[in-house]
Amino acid sequence: MDLRRIIQFVASRYPDAYLVGGCVRDRLLGRGSKDFDFVVPQGALELAREIARRFRGVFVPLDEERDTGRVVFREPEGRFFFVDIARCNGDTLEEDLRRRDFTINAIAVRASDWDKPQPEWIDPLGGREDLRRKLIRMASPTAFRDDPARMLRAIRFAASLGFTIGDETLRQIREDSPLLLRASIERLRDEICYILAQGNTAQHILLMDELGLLEQLFPPLGPLKGMMQTYPHHLDGFQHTIETLRQLDWVLAELSAPSPREGRAAPLHHNLGELKVAILEHINQKTAGERNRLVILKLATLLHDVGKPATLSIDERGITHFYGHEREGAREAAKAVRRLRFSNQEVEGVGIIVAHHMRPALLSREPEVTRRAIYRFFRDAGSWGVEICLLALADHLATWMEGLTPERWERRTYVVGMLLEHYFRRKEVIAPPPLVRGGELIKALGLEPGPIVGKLLEAVREAQAAGEIRTKDEALHLAEKLLRQASTRAGEPPAS
Repeated sequence: MDLRRIIQFVASRYPDAYLVGGCVRDRLLGRGSKDFDFVVPQGALELAREIARRFRGVFVPLDEERDTGRVVFREPEGRFFFVDIARCNGDTLEEDLRRRDFTINAIAVRASDWDKPQPEWIDPLGGREDLRRKLIRMASPTAFRDDPARMLRAIRFAASLGFTIGDETLRQIREDSPLLLRASIERLRDEICYILAQGNTAQHILLMDELGLLEQLFPPLGPLKGMMQTYPHHLDGFQHTIETLRQLDWVLAELSAPSPREGRAAPLHHNLGELKVAILEHINQKTAGERNRLVILKLATLLHDVGKPATLSIDERGITHFYGHEREGAREAAKAVRRLRFSNQEVEGVGIIVAHHMRPALLSREPEVTRRAIYRFFRDAGSWGVEICLLALADHLATWMEGLTPERWERRTYVVGMLLEHYFRRKEVIAPPPLVRGGELIKALGLEPGPIVGKLLEAVREAQAAGEIRTKDEALHLAEKLLRQASTRAGEPPAS
């Protein structure tokens, strides 16, 4: 996309066209931008159509009533750029700027001046000073009533820019928080994803909670508050969730570190260090909803214990138990993200991560982690097994906290490293190529098509993953043996 030519074209059509919003803010911060917003006096939709035709973009009408259109461009390396054209929202440019969300996004530059090293900054609300002070400040007292999604946007900008939200803006968000769900669910979902994609996730989730926003979006988190847990837990259910998010960010930061560090980071680098590039590439892959898998991992982490309140029991010694909380939590978590209109793949992913998040801990208690156990883990978890392993590390740290022992942490990182080593480098264990197919089993064993064929194929595949069989003949022999055993137990003559 030739942005300079597009800006010159817009300026030639409308001398009173202005660049506004994020691209101006990012330029003042010395950052690159992929969103360029123009304000024109009129004819915005037609101008967007013409830009799409002339510069080979894709035109998207955003709001015909408000005369707003978008042009989407894709660079050869796959990155997307967006050019939005909107009719001025008010009788004057200043009125338009005062109706925006935050002062740092209410700065404009005339399109014809954009190429100047020091253009005239049109800044009636003091946005440049707020950028200098690293402050998020609402553009008007009605900013959140005009658009409730802006309450989450304030937190998103604080997270992505490392800024602080002003006291008066925080007070207004608290006051207007009951209006949050008046915004479209899709817009709220997208703001949540922007927040989760940043570091310091725990800090910003806590802020959402303090402002009265979090439980409106994730109702199952409410019952975790004050739900005490016995040793080795040190925190109530909600605080543990926040701590798990904090530890997940630490684990990911360590995996991104260029060189190994000391202390508790040492076992992490020793057991996962050779896989860190593969792990980071994996969590940055896109889902069907065009979000990074990292976002789905953090969503699952936020919701990983929501099944505990419904499964809480206390034994005669006063010890709390949560038998089956993973299964209950998977149902609740999937329901919560489905409500926020995530894709079916993403909903399934959250459910799988929550349902199996205890598996690495259980494997760590075994004297030996067998190839069969590794196969079964990834059979059930699929590619989400990688995210489960990362959550398991964070969950372990958040559970033991100061009580963490080097031996226990070494064991946990070792088991997770073994699981991930097999996922990324030993596909013959987690996804062995079939030695025999259903049709061949039916013919060789004289079977009728039915569930028994699938069960025999899975048993053969598992034995193959475990290294117990290696050839087609061995596979057929094992299937025949298992069929005879099943027939004997059922008191039926074996198939011939």
